[in-house]
Amino acid sequence: IEMPDRGAHAHGYMATLRGLQTAALITGDAAWNAKPEAARRMIIEHHFELADGCTPECFPHSGANEGCSIADWLMLNLNTAAITGEETAYEHAEHIFWNALAFNQWNTGCFGVRSTAPTGYSMRRFEEAWWCCLHHGGLALVEYARHAVTLRENAIQVNLLVPGTYRVALPSGGEAEVRITTAYPARAEAVVSATGVPEGMSLRLRVPGCVKHPAVTEARNNNRVQLNLTGRLGHH
Repeated sequence: IEMPDRGAHAHGYMATLRGLQTAALITGDAAWNAKPEAARRMIIEHHFELADGCTPECFPHSGANEGCSIADWLMLNLNTAAITGEETAYEHAEHIFWNALAFNQWNTGCFGVRSTAPTGYSMRRFEEAWWCCLHHGGLALVEYARHAVTLRENAIQVNLLVPGTYRVALPSGGEAEVRITTAYPARAEAVVSATGVPEGMSLRLRVPGCVKHPAVTEARNNNRVQLNLTGRLGHH
């Protein structure tokens, strides 16, 4: 697999990289992630993505984006964080989600193709792609929620503020239940409540980088833990 600066259709290329990452996640062998990580860093460092996190239809640059390639780019960063524990990858995924992917979605719920320009977006091409972008955009939404709460290094980790109730399988058997209540990104506030948290296991929260002056308080009563986040919302 060549590096993206050699040119490639972004969706096909990153779908292949995600396949290698899946092999790393299933086998536990991080060597499978070597090529995806090298490509991911090149895309970021060589500015193959726009400021909102959208990737081009074709690498290294082209005159349009695709919802499916944005979805791939989002999931590539989610997988990186799951494999390596790198919180900056979750931060990058969050930026892509609330900016590039959200802006690509139509009021019909579909995703598709939009023209881009050196200064941002244009209206030269503006079309739904129900045969491809729709499915991969939907998959990215599901994967984003799936990565919201994970177990890592004997801690229940809240990676993304996605409201809902999550069940986390525990190494000793059984499961913990985590509930996230938040209006983020409208407000920099959240309550995370967890039950079934064993003694010696912690509940951690990754605070989004756009939250300024964050304050996180914790209350614990046996196997029940609650975190409260407050702060001031900045630019995502």
